[in-house]
Amino acid sequence: NNGGNYISISTAPSIALSPDGNYLYVGDYSAIKKFDAVNMVFINSISVGGSVVVPDSIAVSPDGNYLYIAYSNNETYGGGTIQKRNTSDLSLVASKSSGFTLADITVSSDGNYLYVINFDNYVSNAKVKKFNTSTMNLISSTDVGSNAISMVFSLDENYLYIVSNNNSVLRKFTTSDMSPVAFLD
Repeated sequence: NNGGNYISISTAPSIALSPDGNYLYVGDYSAIKKFDAVNMVFINSISVGGSVVVPDSIAVSPDGNYLYIAYSNNETYGGGTIQKRNTSDLSLVASKSSGFTLADITVSSDGNYLYVINFDNYVSNAKVKKFNTSTMNLISSTDVGSNAISMVFSLDENYLYIVSNNNSVLRKFTTSDMSPVAFLD
């Protein structure tokens, strides 16, 4: 019950808004919850893999038809998975294993590519994995340094900026082939 003021969420490490601004998707502990963003009304909820799964990051396709979820299984201390779901009913379209732990996920503005920050272990060996969204096949995997935690495209999407926590490094990569361009520490 939102009481007109708030909606209760137990643990919410991730959130995404539909491109039209009408729907809000919240990664709650072991679930994705869909809300009417305008009226703040709960619509639907689905489990994303068990009681110990935390949705680390959520992205919505530019056309608003798909929801991409990156989550890690905290029971096995790893087991990162990417899910592609229909936004209309949150039904599963595809699921893809992707290494140990996932940190961030983003979709290109044309909707053709999905980028995921992936760890081989807890704090080091971060990679950005690039997937084709229609097939969910891996296109490339690029080492991006340790502790990479978040990423954003340049306005023209020719570059991907990646920031690391703990060691405070900002890196810049080309999106065409994920070649490193520059870094600041």
